[in-house]
Amino acid sequence: MAKIILQASSFKKNYTIETLSITSAEYAAGSMFTMEVKPKENYVVDAADFTSGFYENNITSISYKNNSSIVDFSNKVIVNIVLSNSIALEGGSNVIIFIPITGVAKTVSNTLTLTDETEQIEGVTVFDKVISGTLKTSNITSKKHSKTYTVTGSPGESGAIMQKVFIADQGYYISTPPQWRVKSRAKRNYTVTSQQFKDDNGDLFKKVYNISYSFPTSEYVEEYNDKIIFN
Repeated sequence: MAKIILQASSFKKNYTIETLSITSAEYAAGSMFTMEVKPKENYVVDAADFTSGFYENNITSISYKNNSSIVDFSNKVIVNIVLSNSIALEGGSNVIIFIPITGVAKTVSNTLTLTDETEQIEGVTVFDKVISGTLKTSNITSKKHSKTYTVTGSPGESGAIMQKVFIADQGYYISTPPQWRVKSRAKRNYTVTSQQFKDDNGDLFKKVYNISYSFPTSEYVEEYNDKIIFN
């Protein structure tokens, strides 16, 4: 006997959505069916963060609600789907309906992952001073170095993350100060200040950058993997 199969994509998401199979008897008994959005470990889902785009004619409506009054790691998002009453289940072929569920799972807001990429140039030595955070990975080549840090803090907390110092080697000066840019969906949370030092001839021989970060005030946020680039 043919069935109705409700499918939704959770590819590359930090939550899962199980496929729902509906028999002809279940479809005849009612038009509303339920799917669940389940967060992966250490993530949180909230109905307020989910929505639906365009859906096909076999769907009348899609709505979202939480299964708990408290949004935490145990909460699930309930997706109520109302199907039209004109789906034909004749023959042996299943009717597959794609449910366009769009949303994000969030993680605790007190953890930041930041990758520092710095171009290596002849005649300039770079020193990194980590003020808060832990080095996760380091990859250094003749052209650039890349280091990834994790930083923790309380919601709303602000503070210095790191300091970068560019010093001209003996016999060199810095003709063009390093430029920086932040790649993040929360660029406004970063503050970068700098100091420069010149010799008696007015040549720049040292440039210092101080990078600070303000953690979001929300308890849970969408996961960020930020990057700061110096070149």
